[in-house]
Amino acid sequence: MNQRFRTPEVSIGLQACIAGVFALTGQYEALFTKVIFAEFLFYALVTAGIIVLRRREPHLARPYKTLGYPIVPIIFIVLSLLFLANTFRERRTDSLWGLGLVGSGIPAYYLWSIWKRRMNS
Repeated sequence: MNQRFRTPEVSIGLQACIAGVFALTGQYEALFTKVIFAEFLFYALVTAGIIVLRRREPHLARPYKTLGYPIVPIIFIVLSLLFLANTFRERRTDSLWGLGLVGSGIPAYYLWSIWKRRMNS
């Protein structure tokens, strides 16, 4: 974490390196597909999170309103899942790469947690 700007500088640097390697391949459509696939996966999850949290924590303050709740978020989730399914069907390799890149965050998270615990001990 950058102390001055409070940004995850190592993560940003690693992401820039990965994007640079993909850009050097010249396959921009494949790169675009990988990124958009991963983004829409998270968009769907975040939108589903709104529904889950509003059910689990009904008494929390709502600093913003969700237009047409819960119909609009549900429609967005369904359309996102259809988009993801179509992308997976049409561009399976790129979709699997996108899932792999997203999934690589799981072991990275656990390694980071172990490292932080050792540093704090």
